Amino acid sequence: MPEDYRPPNGTLLKARGLQYAVEQRRNTWNQKPGRTFIVHFDEESVMVPGEMRKLIHGLSLTTKRILEGPIYYPLDYMDASPLCRAMEANRPMGCYECRHVMESGAPLHLHGSNLVIEESLENEIGWDIGCLEGQPFIAEDYVFGMKAFIKYGKGVFGWHGCVMLEQPPFSVRSAFKQRYRWIFGVLQGLSALNTNPMYLSLPRRTRLSLEWGTRYRLGTFALGSVAGILSALVFPVFLSQALDYLAAGREAPLSALGSAWLAFLGVMWLGATFIGAWHNLADSGLDRWNRAAEIALAVLIAPVAGIVESSAALWAVKDWALGKREVAWVPTPKTKQADLATIGSGE
Repeated sequence: MPEDYRPPNGTLLKARGLQYAVEQRRNTWNQKPGRTFIVHFDEESVMVPGEMRKLIHGLSLTTKRILEGPIYYPLDYMDASPLCRAMEANRPMGCYECRHVMESGAPLHLHGSNLVIEESLENEIGWDIGCLEGQPFIAEDYVFGMKAFIKYGKGVFGWHGCVMLEQPPFSVRSAFKQRYRWIFGVLQGLSALNTNPMYLSLPRRTRLSLEWGTRYRLGTFALGSVAGILSALVFPVFLSQALDYLAAGREAPLSALGSAWLAFLGVMWLGATFIGAWHNLADSGLDRWNRAAEIALAVLIAPVAGIVESSAALWAVKDWALGKREVAWVPTPKTKQADLATIGSGE
């Protein structure tokens, strides 16, 4: 891409490069006869041949125009810190919710990797999304998805289900900044929606469902850190009281129903971490015993990883609520050396 290239709306960062490709395709660059799809992926993304064949077969039959599939994180897995590996166990589980979002056609979020868009639709909508209050958008995938929904409704969205493999962030600092960008970028997109006349012309019920569905997701993610810290403070006291009650032969401080409910929630949460870690490690190249040890480690430190991860979301919400709008966009480093260099430079 030429260094001096500027889209008409002044779009910057990743969306600028995507818009450049759109403009070249509009001028017949790489045109092919028939229906064509654009597969979006990151620098380190890998799709194994079997999954690629499934993707080609699925796209030959689908009527959907924007599709996504799951992403697992086995690449360079052991180069990441243990806390980062535990954080990434949440992401494959998030793909189950992502499937529901795509199949229901309500784009509460899109992830920009393993995103497949029909070429004619991408060329039509484009990525020239401009800026918000002079600051570039850092969740261009969310903005694109909302533009597609406003114009064509929920029927264009679908789920192709083919797995893409990627790598986790190498350091907690990089993982924290990555999560911060996700939340801050969606808050930008939500703010921009209410300046879009086409969006404001949608039925009020539709707008409320989209906005508050997204706000609910952001809110629960951000407040997870508060719940986690409170739980860490309360659990030792609760456990001590429970043991004292049992030693004295008295009833437990919670009813049987309350205890069963807490146990159910705990099993569901740790089970989700287990399943996510299993997905990440299935193609990691580790032997059976090392995989088992890694899954156990992810489950063991999941409470700490959850607090760190959701703290990034809370920090982004706090900054947005206080009126901070400046964007600092540094892509997540793709090598261990680049990550160390980023930490050393203070970026």
